[in-house]
Amino acid sequence: MKCPVCGTVSYFEFSVCPCCGHSFALDPEQPLPNWRKLPGFRTQTPWKMLLASFVYIILLLAIIASSFLILNPG
Repeated sequence: MKCPVCGTVSYFEFSVCPCCGHSFALDPEQPLPNWRKLPGFRTQTPWKMLLASFVYIILLLAIIASSFLILNPG
């Protein structure tokens, strides 16, 4: 992406220019940047989505189980 004000070329999708601070307007049709989406759901590949869902469920269950162990020791 090239800044229209200072001409700085950036290879990342910034919302402002890192040099001059000029704000880039996002097009309404432009999808959200990949860093805003959850890992595993970026490419919309079914096996990655299934694996990511499984990992998120396991993490959630581990957090719930650890909270019960902390509240009720022994």
